[in-house]
Amino acid sequence: MAAMRWRAPMFNSPLHYCAKCKQYVELDQTKEQCAVMHGCDGRNCSLEDAFRPPVPTSAPASPSIDVKATGSK
Repeated sequence: MAAMRWRAPMFNSPLHYCAKCKQYVELDQTKEQCAVMHGCDGRNCSLEDAFRPPVPTSAPASPSIDVKATGSK
């Protein structure tokens, strides 16, 4: 009979203990996502500089083409 081996799952997200919510939090999320997940208001966060920066939502999906600049009449 083969010996069973226990393997722990890999967890790649950096963790840090939050004194405000008294839990370990993942730092690969935004501060706003963490606040929602752990039920705090997100203000006066001691880990504020450690979180992933928010992704800008106003960036255009693709470059626009100016018809006048292409020489078409």
